[in-house]
Amino acid sequence: MLEVLIVLALLLMASCAIWGIFDPATVGEMLRAVGARAPKDIAAWQTRALDGLLIVQIGVWTGALIALRSVFAGMHREPPFPPVAVRGAQRAFRWILAGFGLSLLGPPIASVVSTWHMPPGRRELSIHFGSSHALTLIALTLTAMMSRAFSLAAELWQDHQEIV
Repeated sequence: MLEVLIVLALLLMASCAIWGIFDPATVGEMLRAVGARAPKDIAAWQTRALDGLLIVQIGVWTGALIALRSVFAGMHREPPFPPVAVRGAQRAFRWILAGFGLSLLGPPIASVVSTWHMPPGRRELSIHFGSSHALTLIALTLTAMMSRAFSLAAELWQDHQEIV
């Protein structure tokens, strides 16, 4: 529950920073420049959608970092591989899986949204798989292995405690 509250608080701060400090058109312009080659006359809803996409991605990766923090904080507790660390590793896997999905779906969504106002035939749909996706996939695999190893170690420790 605390993890969800922290993520929501960080999303609120990121929203305030993006929509309060920066000019929304400037942020939309920066995001659009990364995704697609659309002219400068994008609508306000397109800018808000691109901003929202950025905020969701910030929230997901923040959730992953918080979950990983709970893993390493839990490892310093008394029994080796306490349930807190096991649950944190499982949550980290789910957050990184969500981040991987967003990293695959984000650019196509951003390109479609940023070129929506263009006439048919000039709209873009950009799909790519790059080195950042490969690294995220490696991190996802390592987190899944860590989660499973922690779970097995916790079960072995529990079994050992029952025998001794």
